[in-house]
Amino acid sequence: MFGFEWNKEDERKALIELGEERGEQRGIAVGEKRSTINSIKNLMLNRHWSAEEAMDAIGIEKSEYQQYLALL
Repeated sequence: MFGFEWNKEDERKALIELGEERGEQRGIAVGEKRSTINSIKNLMLNRHWSAEEAMDAIGIEKSEYQQYLALL
């Protein structure tokens, strides 16, 4: 009626690939956040800037300041 067969193995492989892709995307996001935090810390240490000055210098939106302050 629908023109396809249900294949459990294909379904399993598709779910694994989807999970791997989501995991990779989460890993990239975590890495980017860690890099941003390191940049803020380096500016604070090397330039003797406040956290807010460092975040402003690297272009973080003011609405995200609290999020990053909590991670410092």
